[in-house]
Amino acid sequence: MACKKTQGDAEIACYTHSAELPAVWDKLVPEGHFLKTDAIAVTERIELPDVSFVYVLVSKNGVPQAASYFQLLKLKDKHVNDEKVSSAKAFL
Repeated sequence: MACKKTQGDAEIACYTHSAELPAVWDKLVPEGHFLKTDAIAVTERIELPDVSFVYVLVSKNGVPQAASYFQLLKLKDKHVNDEKVSSAKAFL
């Protein structure tokens, strides 16, 4: 687990790999959904360059309420269209 934060009766747990997710994750996600652990494990195995993942499980009074998924892009020059950036700067 990458992080855990509790405030009152709410808890947020963060994970960086699908293998770390508790079994309850799949119980929150509908059948066939792209956030099932088997589907997100496939996405992780692709090993997209400059992309990492964060999975967040939100619970209240110890009962899971929500599952969220984030893709983090480490922004590099190759991701930026210089022509578009120049146009935006000229506009501002």
